[in-house]
Amino acid sequence: MAILLTEDNILLGQKVSAFAQDNIAAGSGLITQDTFPFDIWKEMGRQGLLGIGADREFGGLGGGYFEIGLCGKAIVEAGHVMGLGLSCLMHQIVTRFFFVEPGNEKHKELYLRDLACGKITAGLAISEPGRGAHPKYLETTALRDGRDYILNGEKTYITNGPIADLFIVLAITGSKGDKRRFTAFIVPGDTTGLSKTKPMTLPFLKPCPHGGISLKDCRVPSENIVWEAGNAYEEISPAFREIEDAMMMGPIIGALRCRFKILLGLVRDERIETTKELKGLTGEIQAIIQVFEILAYEAAAMIDSRAGHEEFVSILIYFRQEALRLLPRLERIVSIADIRTDGMYGQITDDLVGSIKIAANAAYIKQVRLGEALLA
Repeated sequence: MAILLTEDNILLGQKVSAFAQDNIAAGSGLITQDTFPFDIWKEMGRQGLLGIGADREFGGLGGGYFEIGLCGKAIVEAGHVMGLGLSCLMHQIVTRFFFVEPGNEKHKELYLRDLACGKITAGLAISEPGRGAHPKYLETTALRDGRDYILNGEKTYITNGPIADLFIVLAITGSKGDKRRFTAFIVPGDTTGLSKTKPMTLPFLKPCPHGGISLKDCRVPSENIVWEAGNAYEEISPAFREIEDAMMMGPIIGALRCRFKILLGLVRDERIETTKELKGLTGEIQAIIQVFEILAYEAAAMIDSRAGHEEFVSILIYFRQEALRLLPRLERIVSIADIRTDGMYGQITDDLVGSIKIAANAAYIKQVRLGEALLA
């Protein structure tokens, strides 16, 4: 594919694919295990694959969201493990969004080198137990005490939470009228009063760990504020959610390609008759996945351009809907070719469905808003 891909992009994708094939796909049972593979994570950091979006002067590769998304696809397509792709992707998005883009040189000096090489892992803490991530229901507070803030509350559903060494915590720091004001803080994992809660057990996306933290009188200096104090929810949550959705297109496409390749391999190995229906279905699936790749690259390029694009949300909505509609087409190949699939294929399917359905309600709200604007 030639769209927007430079020679450097192609070489990076090849490097990630080779790493994933040698280190991830070769890991027996990795897609179903609960234990996080720190040996693979450490090697990813050593090879620079955890700092793709970090500045070169701090040990990163100097890429943008385009390169992060491209590598997310390559890891899953070649490695066959969507959960590890998610862990890598979220670490990179948090690193770029909170430590590169704000341009805070002190934060870069303190954390970016270690984030880029994987010495420390970061997690984003917004959601709360029983409350979700809606600002109306969040209760974690940060009260000013001299030059510091005292944080109290509990966060949950943090991707990489159980293995994270520092957290970006969203907390209430005041109000304006009837609207609460939020601020985001860098909170190192060894901060007094911070403790990790019991890891969550999810039936899909293994071995990516999810968990929470408890904050009890955690003292954090005001220098640890990220972005602008009081405006964190508006600056962070909607934008980060859209970036996350766009970046997840890569691993989803990688998983679709992985499943497709498995089926094509079984058709060839079992010498199944290639009927006209099978040929037509195979060609249709290939065309759809290639269009998905074009959309994923375009969405990432839109983010990197730092300009508003009215088509961006439409890409996210369309991709989510069509990715779900593509899954039955893949199962149709299984049916008409009478193929027996294994447990790994089934787990990839579960990971795909789970990933696409994450935050589905928030995506539908965007769809409704888009319609409202047109009908107003």
